[in-house]
Amino acid sequence: IQNRLRGDDLYAMQFRQVRYGLIRRVNLYWGIVRCGGLTAVVGNPDRASWSRLSAAVRDIDRFLGSRPHADTWREFFQLQRLDEAARRAGTVSAEQAVREVATSVWHTLHAARLNEEQLRFFAQRPIAAFLDELSSWQSEPMSLERVLAELERYEKSALPADARDVALLRRRLRSSENVNERMLGENLAVLYDNANVRIVVSSELLNRMAPPRDPERECVQDTILGKPVHGESVTETRVAFRTIPDPNKARLALVIEGDVYSQTQSESGPAVLYNDSYSHYTAEKAIDVSPEGIVTHPAVVDVENKTELRDVETPLDPIPILGSLAEEIARDEVAKRHYAMTQEVRMKVAAKAKSRIDTEADARLGELNERFQSGILQPLAGLSLGPEWLASYTTDSRLVLRWRLGGPDQLGGHTLRPWAPADSLASCQVHQSAINNFIARLSLEGTDYRLPELQQRLRDHLNLPVEDDPEADEHSDVFIRFADRNAAYVEMDDGRLGIVLSIDELRRAPYQWRNFQVRAYYRPHIEENRIELVRDGVVQLAGKLDLKSQIALRGVFSKTFSKNKPWDITPKFLEERPGLERVAITQFQIDDGWIGIALGPKIDGRKPLIVRRETSITR
Repeated sequence: IQNRLRGDDLYAMQFRQVRYGLIRRVNLYWGIVRCGGLTAVVGNPDRASWSRLSAAVRDIDRFLGSRPHADTWREFFQLQRLDEAARRAGTVSAEQAVREVATSVWHTLHAARLNEEQLRFFAQRPIAAFLDELSSWQSEPMSLERVLAELERYEKSALPADARDVALLRRRLRSSENVNERMLGENLAVLYDNANVRIVVSSELLNRMAPPRDPERECVQDTILGKPVHGESVTETRVAFRTIPDPNKARLALVIEGDVYSQTQSESGPAVLYNDSYSHYTAEKAIDVSPEGIVTHPAVVDVENKTELRDVETPLDPIPILGSLAEEIARDEVAKRHYAMTQEVRMKVAAKAKSRIDTEADARLGELNERFQSGILQPLAGLSLGPEWLASYTTDSRLVLRWRLGGPDQLGGHTLRPWAPADSLASCQVHQSAINNFIARLSLEGTDYRLPELQQRLRDHLNLPVEDDPEADEHSDVFIRFADRNAAYVEMDDGRLGIVLSIDELRRAPYQWRNFQVRAYYRPHIEENRIELVRDGVVQLAGKLDLKSQIALRGVFSKTFSKNKPWDITPKFLEERPGLERVAITQFQIDDGWIGIALGPKIDGRKPLIVRRETSITR
């Protein structure tokens, strides 16, 4: 069937989605059968669960020691109550006590407005391990029929709260002593907790981005075979990238080829020797992209050199016969030392090239690594979002990275990602779970803000600049309280990105509105190499709202999600790199929970692939 649908992108994509949905369910059904069928109950705490909990309590108690506010933290984590429950392991009252502590601690953490220092505190290994263990106790034992119902609910809704329920269930099953329950937990992890970010970069794109270098002229002041040498050299270099095939790593080599032309002179006794030298070097510097960041290795340089004696001057040149004889003697001496001289020149060119390449490349890549660490890895780690590197590998032309952004209480991707065009130079797919996991770490559930406070909190977490908004004072008296579940999340489907806010209360004197939901949809607009997300249609409201309330709220949120303020998400390097004039955006696809973006060769008349279902499928 799939072969028959080649050339019909929309139907082929939908067939793949249906097929993968069936694969998920068949695997789950077999796992449920192995566990005893729909009436079987899973998730009961076993000896291993109690043992891990006791160890986690001891570790965090030892970690807190006599630190400042240690007793306050012990009280917050309710360590004494957990320790007492562990001593009564296996009883119903003990299990209920642990579940109450787990629910209380995690609810408080989710509702708290944690600053950066507090986030770093909770990310420390003993505390993170304790919270991870505690999270598995929030879910109650349940029948496999209910497990299946929860999974189907998540399949339909993809809501963050439903994802969290599945994540807790997965955690409990994977730590079970029952081998069939563990296998079911592993199935859940594979099917619902997969990579939610995938990045592919080709060496061709990197080579297009490599800047050309102008020839460099230098004065030569050196010694060769103990003799002073001076003159002038011109160096021409070319920079390229080459992928290093590796099934387990993202690796590439910075390849630099250089041609060094030099004209020098030196003295040998009374004779002055004029030399022409040509050296060609090839340097390769291996680079790894790893969970630790960008790791560089020392450059390896290979040099070929050719040196010719261009002319000889001696004090005897004006004297016939003697001048020629003196020149011949000088040339003979040079010939005897030619091999040693060539070898020393090769070594000096190689050493200079290696030193220069390592110094320049390490400095630039170190700066890039610092931005990568401080701008991506550290903020994500501070929010307990990983990233977890599920896979990285290199082919003969591409680097591939697969990440999972999320904590132990969250899920990753579970649907089929969009396929990038075959001629892509780079592509990126992001599942909505990655964005929703990040939003969840803002801990908006059940919290209340004045609008300026909320804007400042978002700016702090997203590193956004302060904008000059003439309407800011107009909304400074707006009070907002988010709902206890699914306070804010995104939906990605049918060519649109939806932003959903669930609001418990919105107040602006003298008006007050309760229990409603706001939805705003955005569609991509691509012109040349500029990508904008433009609001699509009106802002939608759901809840028990009369006409007057709908008009008032739509006025407020139509400014928040303004049609006149599209979001520019153009990759900056497309505008900054002069070598990318013939690179175009060839795909911007939003479907089944994914955004897929691809860059490819610019071909006249080619339009980006933007798949959107305008009508339901009846085939």
